[in-house]
Amino acid sequence: MTMVLGISVMLLVGVWTIACFFRPQMALPLLVVFYPLKQNVQSYFSFFLEHSWVFNITMAMGVCLGVAGILRKDPYALKGYKSGYFALLGFLFCYCLSAMLWTPDVARPYAVEQLLSGAPYWILQALLLPAIFSSVERFRSSLGPTLILSCIVSVLFLTNPHGTVFNHRYVIQLGILTEKGFGNPLASAQMGGQMALIAALMIPSGSKAFWLMVRGVAIVLGLTMAVMAGSRGQLTSSVFLVVLLFPLARKVRNLTQFFLTAGGLGVLAVIGYFTITLILKEDTEVTGRWTLDVATRHLDERFETALGLIRWWASEPTSWMFGLGANAFSALPGNAGTYVHNAIIEMFCEYGLFGLGLFCTLAYLTVRHSLDLFRRHRESPPERTTVAILVAFGLYSFILCLKQGAFLGAPEPYYLWLLIAKINLGERAALANQAAAMAEQQQYQPDGAYPGYEDVAAAYGNS
Repeated sequence: MTMVLGISVMLLVGVWTIACFFRPQMALPLLVVFYPLKQNVQSYFSFFLEHSWVFNITMAMGVCLGVAGILRKDPYALKGYKSGYFALLGFLFCYCLSAMLWTPDVARPYAVEQLLSGAPYWILQALLLPAIFSSVERFRSSLGPTLILSCIVSVLFLTNPHGTVFNHRYVIQLGILTEKGFGNPLASAQMGGQMALIAALMIPSGSKAFWLMVRGVAIVLGLTMAVMAGSRGQLTSSVFLVVLLFPLARKVRNLTQFFLTAGGLGVLAVIGYFTITLILKEDTEVTGRWTLDVATRHLDERFETALGLIRWWASEPTSWMFGLGANAFSALPGNAGTYVHNAIIEMFCEYGLFGLGLFCTLAYLTVRHSLDLFRRHRESPPERTTVAILVAFGLYSFILCLKQGAFLGAPEPYYLWLLIAKINLGERAALANQAAAMAEQQQYQPDGAYPGYEDVAAAYGNS
């Protein structure tokens, strides 16, 4: 039975990967479920445990096929790659890479290790994936497949015969070849949070009854994944963003719509409350990480380790501008092989005021692009809620980067910020070409004779 499940999972991966060429937007779901799906496959086949790069290449092929497919039919697929935003992120990456030159010798091997492990994901997620998305509509078309695939992977993950509870976290036992023999629980929790964001905020097309059922199941499964993984940050940030963005995702025109919006948020709150409390009540093994004392102790530990890096930076005036060096945190006593677990402190101390300035500029431009998208699509309910989900993804990954991940080792939240900018720049280019075509058409018609020019010009920013 275990072998049948494993073969079924691999067939699913193969079919989905090939489908990316014909439906390029289906590449995004592969990245959302990547790590939990990989753990599932590794638990069934030791080959992928010993040669994990084979599975990585299989998933990367999905994105590459998606890019090849989109280049055939979308003239705006590469719009934005020459923009200042892409150049700024590229410059930030090169600067952080160069910081290995002045990092302490004892920390340099760990920085190189981060780079080698993170480079393929930077290429895949930050360089290739944005080509697939040049409009809000195309991103919207990826949400349904993402929800369905993540629900399938969640069920496979939670019912995996190799699943167990270790250190108050539900994990999949992979074997002796990985550290402690277990998969990373943060990956499954992150997918669960993204599921909850999509399901709570989206306005689907197609059968309302079907999608209402899928959304309900996805919320329950997503929250279950986060709670069982013991990932407090993933759970609280996803719930917080649903509450924050749900009113923005639904345009309120009158009192009736206000009560409908409030009622919808209330239903989500009830589902979330009962899901979380039921899991914590029934599975006492995972409750250990959810007590206030444990959460406070872990927060204090993170704070103290980060404070140690700040003190070191403050004691080195020559490092204030350009930082202590890439992954310098690992040079502190007792921190070998680790990182600071906070992107802002990482930028501030390891890459200096200059690196932090680049980071803040990138964040500011992302906010500008987000507001531009919202203004353009606020009158269309499906597109408005899609922009809300896109922004939610960017905020979600940003919140998580305050507790996990290092710049060279993981392209989050930067690839999602890049998606926001890329989609906005792609739509700007399309509107500009459309406005130019209408302006050219005006030469052959009486003044004001052609419809829609005012709308296009207004959307593009030219009245």
